[in-house]
Amino acid sequence: MVMERPMPPSHPFSSGRPKEQVYQTVSTTGLPPVERYAMWAEEVIRGFHVGQADARQRRDFQATATSVAHAEGEMHHVVSNGYKVFQPRELIHDELALFLMLEGHADVLYQDGAAYRTAPGHFFLLDGPCTRSIEWSDRHAVIQLDLPRSQFESAVPAVREGAAQINAALARSPLTALLRSQIAQFPVLAPCLAEAEQQAMLYASESLAIAVVAGACNSYPTGAHSPHARLFAAARRHIERHLPSPNLTPGSIAAAIGCSRSMLYKVFAQNGLAVQGYIRELRLQRIRGLLLQDKGRTPLYLLAERCGFDDASNFSRLYRRRFGVAPGQERG
Repeated sequence: MVMERPMPPSHPFSSGRPKEQVYQTVSTTGLPPVERYAMWAEEVIRGFHVGQADARQRRDFQATATSVAHAEGEMHHVVSNGYKVFQPRELIHDELALFLMLEGHADVLYQDGAAYRTAPGHFFLLDGPCTRSIEWSDRHAVIQLDLPRSQFESAVPAVREGAAQINAALARSPLTALLRSQIAQFPVLAPCLAEAEQQAMLYASESLAIAVVAGACNSYPTGAHSPHARLFAAARRHIERHLPSPNLTPGSIAAAIGCSRSMLYKVFAQNGLAVQGYIRELRLQRIRGLLLQDKGRTPLYLLAERCGFDDASNFSRLYRRRFGVAPGQERG
């Protein structure tokens, strides 16, 4: 039996994924009631800002998360009181995850203005850059399965143009019953499995989720296969593969994916992004993850080079402006 433990957890997911496989259950239980909401926001939530606590949340907030995770993926079962997370347009959070609502509901607002309310038994897709906010009902239970973006986009190109449409396709597809049945077993099976079996369950769930979403979208077209959407997906894949290169420019990206620079600018603008700003944000997010994990073992200039920064002074200035601290202060 897995015992709940008070915060902080053995691995705080707010800092990113663990290097080694982790299985843990963490809870606000054991903390003074007035500290629970703040600790949940600071130690568990990643990539989104958390709304200010109201009087009830400041008085008491209950939340528990059971997780299996490693460097390449993660899965969580969360039971919690309500709260809201939101993301400003200028912040790029590249997480891609599928949620299964078990109890309660969530109101999801996408950057294009599309809104979606889940109900128990429904799925919704969280695609970081196109998700503006999520408001969870006061008592809710949900399973979150993070998905590998490269594999997902190979099966469902340009997901960022059609997250709301993908939700609708999943709601209509009979395939979702198969996925729902498998994912819903996570909180029951995970405590009984050995580490290798937990890892196998995570990989199998990811593969099935991608197959089901692809099948649902092929049966119910989402509009995510337009030429502009394909270019946007191709550009992002190229950027992610070549992020360490200091020669990554709009011109080199456009040449690699077979379009003009003006077309490249256009497809990014349609998604509320600038090409250079997108590259810069991904590099900053990547080096921040490295700094939090490296513990000071690697010289800062080498980490910067690995992320495509060839000017140390300019990198430090950009980092301080983006995160409010100097890069050296981020080391654990």
